[in-house]
Amino acid sequence: MSEVVDEELNFYRSRVLEILAGKTVEQLMPYDLKVTLFGAGLMTYRRESALRPFPSFLVKEEEKQFELTYEAFDAIPPINDINESTNLSLNTWRLLHWIISQDSVKLELIKCEETPNLFNKYQPNFLFKVITREKERFGEDKRKYGSFVGFHGSQVENFHSILYNGLLNCLNKRDLYGSGTYLSTRIEVAVEFSPFSGGFKNSLLGRRISCIAMCEVVKSPQIEEC
Repeated sequence: MSEVVDEELNFYRSRVLEILAGKTVEQLMPYDLKVTLFGAGLMTYRRESALRPFPSFLVKEEEKQFELTYEAFDAIPPINDINESTNLSLNTWRLLHWIISQDSVKLELIKCEETPNLFNKYQPNFLFKVITREKERFGEDKRKYGSFVGFHGSQVENFHSILYNGLLNCLNKRDLYGSGTYLSTRIEVAVEFSPFSGGFKNSLLGRRISCIAMCEVVKSPQIEEC
C-alpha cells in the first residue's frame, strides 16, 4: 500500500514541478490566482455552490470532503517556493495539480497599459486575461449587434465558479432591478460589490484581494439597461 501511495505522490509531484518549472514570478501569477480563487471559495460558508468545479478525488459517497480539502489546501506553500525539495502530502500535491492543470480556462497576466483607459482612478494592481475557446454564437452576435465593455463586481469567493462557469444567474442574488447578472459600464459601480477578502495565505498577489470581471458584452436585444 505504501509503495502505491509513494508512486501516486511522485506522479502528481512531478506533474506540478513540470508545470511550474522555469517560470518567472510573473508567469507563476496566473497559477497563483487560480489557487487563491479556489481557496476563497473553500473558506466561505457557501462553499457547496462556490466550489464548482470541485476535485472528484475529494468527493466520497457524493459528499464533498471539505475538511480534508482544507487540510490539503492549507499546506500549499508559496507557488514560487515549490521545487524538487518541497515535501507535501499526496492530497496536497494532487489538489495543487488539479487546480493549476485545469486547461479549459487559461489566465494570462497582462500589463495594465495594454488596456483602454477604462479604469479612471481605480487602476488595478494586476490584470489577467481570461482565455477560452470563443463560442461561434458569440462571434456571430458580436458582428451583428456590436459589443461594449462591462464591469461585474462580486465577492472573491464567487470567482472560482465565475471563471469556469461564466456569470451564471445563480451566483447573482441582487434583485434591485430583478433577478439576473448585473454589469456596469462604470468600474466605480462594480467596486462597490467587490470587497477585499482572503483566499490563499501564501499568495503572490497579497493576503487579501478584491476582484472585478471586465467583460466584453454583446449589445443583444436581450440585454436590459437600467
